[in-house]
Amino acid sequence: MTIPETGIEGSTDLRTGTPLADDSTNFLNYSDWADGLNPSFDELASPITHTVYNPNVEEVFVTLDIQNLRDTLHTEIKPSALSNEDDPADRKLGAGVNYPALLEVRISTGLIDPKTNQKTRNGEVRDYHFVALINSSVLVDLGNPESSPTDFPWVKLDSFQGASVEQNKINTPIKLPPAY
Repeated sequence: MTIPETGIEGSTDLRTGTPLADDSTNFLNYSDWADGLNPSFDELASPITHTVYNPNVEEVFVTLDIQNLRDTLHTEIKPSALSNEDDPADRKLGAGVNYPALLEVRISTGLIDPKTNQKTRNGEVRDYHFVALINSSVLVDLGNPESSPTDFPWVKLDSFQGASVEQNKINTPIKLPPAY
């Protein structure tokens, strides 16, 4: 299952250039600067399968070690959130300034048939959205009942499909489907 294209975050850098001879607008598409070198900036998901062999395990949690998560401005902007600053220099952000980046993580559980290696998703599916500026290693626990959701206010559980009662908290353990 993939996240719908409307849910994918991104941007297009389309700028107005010098007017053309016929006075029409000359649009410069800076998003295509590496066209042909890297055919798609939208990265495909990197699925990782972790197999739990112990039939007595009913729930799990996932710890992510995020080393770096940020984006960088390519041009100066004047965000409305800074419009009330006293110093005019404080009302803008210059090119090269780092700002929070977006990361989407999907965790789904299911079973793998040991004979055919066929995967059956019959457990939970959780989509987490991270919006953060991280410059050094941060450990994030998803589904760990020992952690507090207030420890990670920049992580949101966006969608949830499963049987857990407290579905809206990132510290709710991830239930595994029963072993046969």
